[in-house]
Amino acid sequence: MTDKKKDWTPKLHNGLYKGDLSDEEWREYDWYYDEEDPVKISRQYRIDDPVFVYWRDGGTTHRVVDKEGIAHCVPVPGRMGCVLRWKNKSGEVNW
Repeated sequence: MTDKKKDWTPKLHNGLYKGDLSDEEWREYDWYYDEEDPVKISRQYRIDDPVFVYWRDGGTTHRVVDKEGIAHCVPVPGRMGCVLRWKNKSGEVNW
């Protein structure tokens, strides 16, 4: 059995970096912006079967394209209290 390392080198596409998310089963974004209750989730967004992510250096959003070809534009983690979590198909986290 050979251990193949994934190439995480971003590729530029129309001025955006492109990353491979095909090993993810899903990813979820939560936004916390209730100043009186900072633990309260104000918005939750889930993307099933993500395939690619596109971003720009210093950008405030990124685009995730899913298996159906639908593009989702979401804040970058840390922006507007955005928190990201995901589950890999293999059960292992690939950085």
